[in-house]
Amino acid sequence: MQSRPLSGVAATGAVRRALARSVAGLLVGVALVVVAGHLGVAIDERRPAPVALELARFGAVMAAVGTTAAGVLLSGRWSRRLVAVRRHGWRPGTATVDADSVRVTLDVAGEVVIDTNGAKTTGGRVLLGGSGGGAVLVFADGRVVPGREILGRRGPEPR
Repeated sequence: MQSRPLSGVAATGAVRRALARSVAGLLVGVALVVVAGHLGVAIDERRPAPVALELARFGAVMAAVGTTAAGVLLSGRWSRRLVAVRRHGWRPGTATVDADSVRVTLDVAGEVVIDTNGAKTTGGRVLLGGSGGGAVLVFADGRVVPGREILGRRGPEPR
C-alpha cells in the first residue's frame, strides 16, 4: 500500500505535536515534584512512617526526576527543530537507509546525508525539514524522526 507524501503544513503539525508531548512530560514531572513534596510533608519525622508511604515518596521523587529531565531535554530538542523547520521549510525527497545514516535524494537538487542516531527508519518518500543539527525527517506514513545533517559527506553510491 502506497501512501501520499505529507504536505508541509501537516509535517509542521507533526513536529508541533512532538514538542507538545515533550512539554506535557515536563509538566507531569513538575506535578510529580509537587506530589513528592506533599508526601514528604505527610511523613512526620517524630513517628516512624509506614513503609508504603516511604516507597510512594521515593517512587514519586524518582519519576519526577526522570520525567522532568526528559521533558527539559526533549522540549529543547523539538523546539530547536521547529524553529529550523520554520526558517528553512520542507524539501521533498526519497530516503535510502544506510547502515548508520539515511541518504535523502532531494527532488529539486542534491543529496543530503542525515544521521538519525540509531532511530529505526525505512526508505521511501520523505519530507526533510530544517537543516544542520535541526533536521527532521517526516515519512509518508506520518512518522517523525529527528536527525542532523552530516556536512561534507555524500551518501554511499547507489547500487
